[in-house]
Amino acid sequence: MIGVIAYFQIPMQLFPSGYSPPFIFIRVYYPNATPKEVEDQIVRPTEELFATIKGLERMRTWSGSSQGSFWMRFNSWSSMTSIYNQVRDRLERLMPTYPEGVERYSIWKWDPDSSPIFQFGISMDTNSKDNYRQLEQNLFIKIRRLPGVSNVEIGGIQQPNVRISVDRKRANSHRIGMYNLIKQLRSDNFNLPSGRLNDGKRRYYVRSQNRINSLQALRDYPVKTGVKLHEIASITFGEDPEPFISQINGKQAIFVDVFKESEANTVDLCKKINKLLKTEVGKHPQLINFKAHIMMNQGIMIEDALSQLQQAAFWGGLFALFILLVFLRHMRMTLLITMAIPMSLLLTLASLFFMGESLNLLSLMGLMLSVGMVVDNAIVVVENISRLRQNGATPLE
Repeated sequence: MIGVIAYFQIPMQLFPSGYSPPFIFIRVYYPNATPKEVEDQIVRPTEELFATIKGLERMRTWSGSSQGSFWMRFNSWSSMTSIYNQVRDRLERLMPTYPEGVERYSIWKWDPDSSPIFQFGISMDTNSKDNYRQLEQNLFIKIRRLPGVSNVEIGGIQQPNVRISVDRKRANSHRIGMYNLIKQLRSDNFNLPSGRLNDGKRRYYVRSQNRINSLQALRDYPVKTGVKLHEIASITFGEDPEPFISQINGKQAIFVDVFKESEANTVDLCKKINKLLKTEVGKHPQLINFKAHIMMNQGIMIEDALSQLQQAAFWGGLFALFILLVFLRHMRMTLLITMAIPMSLLLTLASLFFMGESLNLLSLMGLMLSVGMVVDNAIVVVENISRLRQNGATPLE
């Protein structure tokens, strides 16, 4: 009974939480640089410093136009969180030694909890702000409110933003580097809580506000003594040109990635999202002209794996029952061996549930492999019991 309850309550996900393959990928951006410059000034010094990381088994590097890339594989017992921190620390140490044009870097390590569990697209006649507003008010906000949803990322839309185009010659004449300028703008543009102030029965919350909230304030921002930002850069507000075209079946489209909280049940959450798409898109009065297209559904993948496990248990038990009945010719012993399959699986599910684990591809694979082992061990035990009984042993012995 406990195993049956655990089967319906245990969390289900594609991969176990905390599972992280021993791979990491890094990219350093050097705009307008040739592959040769990237190799000499970025890749080689970085490669030498990365080689000192403990547990490194293999490293590959690529030098391309405007960027250098690094792929590293580590020992299977290496902590990828520690590796990530070591890589970031080394890159921070290298940043002052890089050429002035190097602006940023990116580090990527695979984490199942940071991967979307549900991906879908919404096709429409035109990709306009009004269409996006209707989707946001009538669909996206409902998905965000679902229990277990941690984040919803939307792609394929044009977002209004502020564009700062720096004149390199003017910046260089004032000895202003791009890296320092970006770092300065980020650090000086903030809005943080600073504590609270008690005045009798009243309580005031204090905030430190230094947010740049207008184009004029940004133009007058002092980047250096006597030098304002508008003197070395042009500042405009508008929509960026689309770097790519998002379409589904020839129509404009928006793509959506849904992420879950670590403790959420992937199967149940995917069912709720799928139900919401079916009941809202194309049927809601404001969403008549939209159509949903599901790209990826982890819930279906997990259900397929569970179905395979159930089929393996069923056919394994059926074949075991038939073969053992033919060879043993003893119905009671045959039933004992056959019942060992569901009993062992239910006990395992109960153990996983109380240990706080989840059903995922790795645990399901182990359960499927264990079906055959359970039958083998049960046959050995039953045959040994039969032999001892034939030799005169009592049931207690």
